[in-house]
Amino acid sequence: MEIKGINNNQAAQYYKAVNSNAKKETNEMSKPKVSDKLDISDDAKKLSGEKVDKAKINKIKKRVEMGFYNSNAVLTTVAERILKEIG
Repeated sequence: MEIKGINNNQAAQYYKAVNSNAKKETNEMSKPKVSDKLDISDDAKKLSGEKVDKAKINKIKKRVEMGFYNSNAVLTTVAERILKEIG
């Protein structure tokens, strides 16, 4: 059996091929594959420009803190209105 070595030319070609593939893989990995996108509807844009009634917001916050919206009367009213809408 005879074992043949590789000559310098073959070694250089192999090195270049391996090194070239490694650079391509590195470049491909650094590129973003997918980009994120945010779309805001026209309705949301209109709402963002409206003025907010701070007094009304504060009243609602106080009611939430007091548990007003967890009362049976409020829950019953909401349930009735939902049933009326879908009924």
